[in-house]
Amino acid sequence: MLFHNDKSIRIAMARYMSHVLIGNLRINPSVYVKVIEGIVNSFLPLLNTDIAKNWNKCESFFILMRNLVFESRAYPELYHFFLSVHLIAHYVDFILEKESPIKLTHKRHQMGNKFVAVEFHAAVETICRLVTSSYLLSGINVERECPPADYLYHFNQHEVLALSSMAFYTKMIKEKQALEDLGFLIHRLAIRNLKFSEEISRVILKCLNETMDKSDEVRPIMILARRLIEINDEFVLQRM
Repeated sequence: MLFHNDKSIRIAMARYMSHVLIGNLRINPSVYVKVIEGIVNSFLPLLNTDIAKNWNKCESFFILMRNLVFESRAYPELYHFFLSVHLIAHYVDFILEKESPIKLTHKRHQMGNKFVAVEFHAAVETICRLVTSSYLLSGINVERECPPADYLYHFNQHEVLALSSMAFYTKMIKEKQALEDLGFLIHRLAIRNLKFSEEISRVILKCLNETMDKSDEVRPIMILARRLIEINDEFVLQRM
């Protein structure tokens, strides 16, 4: 049912599964953390096989996973599980297909076409939440203080490579996928990170130049640029 032909049924099933799992997690966390871990472990191997083959139906999978990740903020054991299975790396690898710098799998299925893009909004929201939670679990108040330069220590080399991939940001900006959350993610990653700031600035400027004659597409990208310029750290002048 999660991959039903009818989109409304797929979305309803994702929400229903989320509701049931989260409801039981709040009642009996010691049991349902393991239940959720089992479900996630059964789904992840399908990313580049069954889910990729059904790319036009995969938004329900990402919605289910997003809802579970959002809830994991209250359950550190579950949050660390999502990190331990390298969810960020799997998502970016899946999204970038053959352009992925991570190469977690060599078997690829062509997704999307020139008329229809794959729906990745919930996937981007999930990545953003995992990064944000890494601040919270480090005891960093992101509204009042800058994180240490090595705050990404929660992530392994695959996650760091994924989060540093300009191909990922370029694709999401061009496809207008969850730009508000993407802006939040860019803001967090650029803090005290001059290399990332310079690289993402070039991506944003290139995307702006390509959309200058389309006023409805320029505004969201301008907001991304503003999020970058608003960062108040030791590199604030270099970003101007």
